[in-house]
Amino acid sequence: YSCLSFHPDGLLCGVGAAKGAVQIFDVRKQSAVASLPEHTDRVLSLDFSENGYYLATAARGEAKVWDLRKLKCIQTLDLPYAADVQCGVAFDHSGAYLGVCGSDARVYGVKQGWGCLATLPGKIPTKKGCTPQVRFGPNAGYLAVAAGDHNLRYFTSSA
Repeated sequence: YSCLSFHPDGLLCGVGAAKGAVQIFDVRKQSAVASLPEHTDRVLSLDFSENGYYLATAARGEAKVWDLRKLKCIQTLDLPYAADVQCGVAFDHSGAYLGVCGSDARVYGVKQGWGCLATLPGKIPTKKGCTPQVRFGPNAGYLAVAAGDHNLRYFTSSA
């Protein structure tokens, strides 16, 4: 497994598995209950939305959004990243935004049909074997990005 995240209710756990699959486990039963196999490479990052309806996953050069109620990929995000760029994903605490970072950082709107709302300034340095990580601060007031160059970048909202 390459990454792990717990569902907001704490009863499910998602893990990035081999060959581009995401496995969903029932924590109480300690058994797999679903497999989401659509990535073409190892899943490097995943995050559940605050209401648990959606799961965002990222691999090399691609990110997907899954509707967990239907166990179906509902959106493949259009990323300009090269196929070898590792990507990270995270929802904000309200579930209104999805952050994706690879060679740059982007914010997508959940209620805006998963459209890209902002591409943040500057290139994010990539390093082989290092998946960039992205997290939102309180009230989506800032986006923090950790990358392979050992720097932490903060992007604040203009609102």
